[in-house]
Amino acid sequence: MSENEKRQPLETLRDGSLKLTFWLNDSKKGQFISVTPAKTYEADDGTLKDSHSLSGGDLLRMSELFREAHGLHQQMRKDLGLTRNTQQAETQQAAPAQQPAPQTTEQQTNGQASQLSAAEATKKYKQSRSMKL
Repeated sequence: MSENEKRQPLETLRDGSLKLTFWLNDSKKGQFISVTPAKTYEADDGTLKDSHSLSGGDLLRMSELFREAHGLHQQMRKDLGLTRNTQQAETQQAAPAQQPAPQTTEQQTNGQASQLSAAEATKKYKQSRSMKL
C-alpha cells in the first residue's frame, strides 16, 4: 500500500455518534478481523474526531452495537474464508492422515481472500457486499 493510500475498513456499524469499525489485518499466522469501538465528536475547530471514552449513557447503546457486530463478524469470517488457527491445528493433529474434503466453488472463492493482502481483500469484500445489496 502506498503512503498516499489510506487503509479502508471492511465495515462500520453506527448508532448516532457511536461506531464499531471492522478491519482486516495481516499477520504471520494469517489474516484476522479486528473491531475498534469509538465515539465521534466535533472538536472546537469543527473537525470530527474519535474518542475511545464512553459515558454511562453510551454503554447500553454500545453493547447493542457489539451484539450486532458479533453476528456480522461471524458472517465476514465466512465470506472471507477465514478460519481460527486453533481449529486448524486441532483438526490437523486429530487426523493428520486424512485428506481434506474437496472444496465447493464458494469455498475456493472465499479461501482466496486469505491469499490476498488485507487491503486487496477489503476491496474485494466491499465489492461483493455492494453487489448483494
